[in-house]
Amino acid sequence: MASRNYSAPKQSPQGETKARYSLDVAFSFDVLKGNATISFTSKDVFNSRNRSSISKVENFVSESKRQ
Repeated sequence: MASRNYSAPKQSPQGETKARYSLDVAFSFDVLKGNATISFTSKDVFNSRNRSSISKVENFVSESKRQ
């Protein structure tokens, strides 16, 4: 199973929020004749899930990045 997420860039009166994207993958399989399940999950496979924004007001500019 794979899950992806994309948020388009957005403009606001104070600045902008940059695009965000990520990919999560998971798979599982049964063992012991179906009496147990082993699961593997990887979140944010490409380490790209971050939030970046730029705020602009008179005489001030701020850029922030969060993961």
